[in-house]
Amino acid sequence: MTTGRPSREDSQGDSLENDPGLDIALLQRRRDRTLTTLAVGLLLAVMAGTAYWVMRSHAPDAEELRGIAQEAVKRTVQDQLGPNLLCRFGEASETRVERTAEDAYDVSAEVSAVGLDGRGKRFSYLCSVKRSPEGNWEAVKVTLTPM
Repeated sequence: MTTGRPSREDSQGDSLENDPGLDIALLQRRRDRTLTTLAVGLLLAVMAGTAYWVMRSHAPDAEELRGIAQEAVKRTVQDQLGPNLLCRFGEASETRVERTAEDAYDVSAEVSAVGLDGRGKRFSYLCSVKRSPEGNWEAVKVTLTPM
């Protein structure tokens, strides 16, 4: 035995017996706790992704966009030209729906505004429909062009 240096017997004998890192039961508990934490985290991530996918409002179909645009055009025609006008829209096949952004669409077609006297005016319209912060689809801009 050399002075100042622990012997091989002293350095390994005491430290191996007292080292808690080598306790098999402790290592198994740590592994189980780590795997459980990872499994719960993965489960929460999957649940959050599923909830987001289910809760988000899906893109509307062309018929729904057409209805939103027609209601907005009716209000605009009556506000600009008078409340006694009836709006007559063309067929669904004549309506063009174009996606302009992830949550925005442009709907365009023609409309006839007919008064009580039977006289009418034709317009082409462009209606921008966007998703509101609440998740509802609404018309945000209507442009009428006389024909």
